[in-house]
Amino acid sequence: MNQPIAGTNKNSWIVILPVAAVAVAFVVWYYLPGMRAIAELRDQIRAKQDFVADSEKSGKALRAAKMEMDTTIAYVAHCRLQAPSEKELGGILAMIHDSANKAKVRITRFDPQPATAYEKLRRVPVSISLGGRFGQIHQFLRTLEEMPSYIWIASVKLDVDKKNGRDIVGEVVLVVFIGNSDISGCTVCSN
Repeated sequence: MNQPIAGTNKNSWIVILPVAAVAVAFVVWYYLPGMRAIAELRDQIRAKQDFVADSEKSGKALRAAKMEMDTTIAYVAHCRLQAPSEKELGGILAMIHDSANKAKVRITRFDPQPATAYEKLRRVPVSISLGGRFGQIHQFLRTLEEMPSYIWIASVKLDVDKKNGRDIVGEVVLVVFIGNSDISGCTVCSN
């Protein structure tokens, strides 16, 4: 009843069983852990590649931010050199008022506000209440836009005059930047 498998004998099982055991032991103790280690290394490589790709993007953003900062620093330095001294503020306000008169705009209030001191400049808001025809107001605003870079238009609020319905009334807030005379050694401020 117990007949050996054809072509095999008892001695061949003695060889087959240890070889199979060695093969199973190789797979369990060497091949599978090696594959796990390789998978972990691949994950680490992928994570490091992602980090490098992200750092390249960050490097580009950092270079762009540095270029913008350099441009801003150059602009601020230019503005400091262009900024008039505190002594010239009266002449600047007169120039703004003259521009309104040339455009035939009615000024009902011309009110320079207290200055705000910054590190290198002073910011002087000027509130102007005005009235006139649309073309006159437009001409005045265009003249303001063409003024030197140290005069900024902060806000414009216009409405139709409720008295006659034809004229425009409103308020324009300007900002005049002047040199900060409190800074010792500031060449712009000591003119």
